[in-house]
Amino acid sequence: MWLHGTPHDETVRGIMLSHVRYVAIVDSYFSDFHCVAKTGGCVDSQAIAGGLGDDPMGPFKVVNNFLEAAAENFLMGGGEGTVPAD
Repeated sequence: MWLHGTPHDETVRGIMLSHVRYVAIVDSYFSDFHCVAKTGGCVDSQAIAGGLGDDPMGPFKVVNNFLEAAAENFLMGGGEGTVPAD
C-alpha cells in the first residue's frame, strides 16, 4: 500500500490507530506527511499514530514499512492521560 500526502497541502497523518483492533500494516510506503502552518490545527505530523483514548486497542503489527513524516514517523500515545470515573 502507498499512502501519501500532497507537496503543498497539510496532511497530518497517514493512519490513526486509536480506537481500532487487529490492524496489520505490512510492506507499505508512507510519504509526504507534513504541516505548512506554524500555528493552528496542524502543527505536528505522523506517518502512523495511535494509542489515544480509553477503548481497547490492538494488537498491532507494523512490519517492513517505509515511514516518512516531518515530525514523528511512528507515534503511540503522547496525549493526556485519562482516569476512569464512577
